[in-house]
Amino acid sequence: MLSVLSIVRDITALAQTNEAARQNAQRLQGIIDSQLDLFCRYTPDGVLTFVNDAYCTFFGRSPSALLGHSFLDELARPEQTALIRARMQELARDPSPTTLVYDTVDAHGNRRWIQWLDFGITDGAGQLVEIQAVGRDITARVNAQAALAASEQRFRKAIEEAPFPISIYAEDGEMLHLSRTWLEITGYTWEQLPSIPGLDPPGLRRRIRAHARDHRPAFCRRNPRA
Repeated sequence: MLSVLSIVRDITALAQTNEAARQNAQRLQGIIDSQLDLFCRYTPDGVLTFVNDAYCTFFGRSPSALLGHSFLDELARPEQTALIRARMQELARDPSPTTLVYDTVDAHGNRRWIQWLDFGITDGAGQLVEIQAVGRDITARVNAQAALAASEQRFRKAIEEAPFPISIYAEDGEMLHLSRTWLEITGYTWEQLPSIPGLDPPGLRRRIRAHARDHRPAFCRRNPRA
């Protein structure tokens, strides 16, 4: 007589757990792909293991063209490769997050400045196995800072080269800018200024008025009302 032993196990809970894990993974992937920031993971030698949509769009590459390839060879500027490798070695010693800024070229050939926050992912033995990095495009901020610096430089040059005496102070009395004419009239140098009490040398106003009179434009001197 043949006997058949059947064992039935209810795996509904396991299936539900697996489905929940799958849905969570999809949600996480959706969140990462919806980010405007560039998100990637790579091995300690620079081989990309994960990239989000923003990363692909920025560099104009598909995931298949990026994953499994070293971004050092494909995307990094040659003059920055040594700096990036040094950062990787640093992460192997200390995986703590650090923020760095690199300039790179986007899919349209434009130079962009990216602020990267990266940190190391280690195994149970504390060995670095992957690096995760999140990059934010700060080109607008960098350009604004450069424009401000250029504007300040033009302002400083205009003050220094003005044909009349100009002095600009901060609220606390610190001397910020002086024209060369001011220095020529007073006979002082920048190095001497901190030792001048109140910066009101004797006869300064008289000399400034005389300078203004002597350098008044010709049309003003001819005007009897001037």
